[in-house]
Amino acid sequence: MAAVVDTNVWVVANGGHSHAPVECQQRCAAALENLRAGGVLAVDERFEILGEYYSELPQDSFSYRLLNLLQRQAGKLEYRPCSRYEDGNIVVPACLHGLDRDDWKFAAVSLTYDPPAPVLNAVDTDWQECGEGCAEAGITVQELCPAHV
Repeated sequence: MAAVVDTNVWVVANGGHSHAPVECQQRCAAALENLRAGGVLAVDERFEILGEYYSELPQDSFSYRLLNLLQRQAGKLEYRPCSRYEDGNIVVPACLHGLDRDDWKFAAVSLTYDPPAPVLNAVDTDWQECGEGCAEAGITVQELCPAHV
């Protein structure tokens, strides 16, 4: 199964958010390991998501090493064609305009699947705040740390 992973999941798995408790870090790390073991990481074909991941992750971190492993394993990364751009931004349906523009790339990748691939989130409040829009678009957001969003 393919999933889209918001950058905050990778960061939290490393302990990079001070307000995310250890249980949240563990859930994020487990979700990433589960993806490695039996899923596919969906990213955009223009490498915006991968670029964001690598810019946020320390090179000696668990998440950085796991991301490198996923890139080396055949079939673990799926580059999705989010080819509609306006003013340098990926285009998403109007119902998703409540998301931070930085998150549009994750939503757009999700929408390249039928049905849309789930989005994994740890502590980003934008997904919850745009819950109705996500539901309207058919995007399921899996909150890994719902008490800390």
